[in-house]
Amino acid sequence: MNQLIGRIAHEINNPLAIINEEAGWMQDILNRKDMIGISNYNELAESLIKITKQANLCKEITQNLGKYSLMDQLPDNLKDDINKPLAIISKEAWAMQNILCGKEMANISNYDELTNSLQEITKQADRCKSVADSIGGPEPKETGSYTQ
Repeated sequence: MNQLIGRIAHEINNPLAIINEEAGWMQDILNRKDMIGISNYNELAESLIKITKQANLCKEITQNLGKYSLMDQLPDNLKDDINKPLAIISKEAWAMQNILCGKEMANISNYDELTNSLQEITKQADRCKSVADSIGGPEPKETGSYTQ
């Protein structure tokens, strides 16, 4: 059981680290003087905060898996507990992508870097979800799909 738990945590935590790194880099871009006045700045910044918060929540869940190492099985709600924050990450990334697709946003500095980071966040959230879905147990409750 210890090896299984370690593999699950590793396979989820690596993409979460990338999500946090990309979100932090995007926040650095948004905090530049030339970006603060852009249209929808507050919505973009709030979405990044939500993405980071949910990635950290997921990481906390995987870090707490050690307490199950002496049991014969993982908790039934583990898949659902991991998929809920991942659905929020995907939803926020999707919302940010929609904002960045607006006509007035195409000319902002670092547009390509921001959209590439959002694509990477979505890709890594999907990667985490694939690992969570392979855990077994009951199917997760419907959280909706926000990825494109």
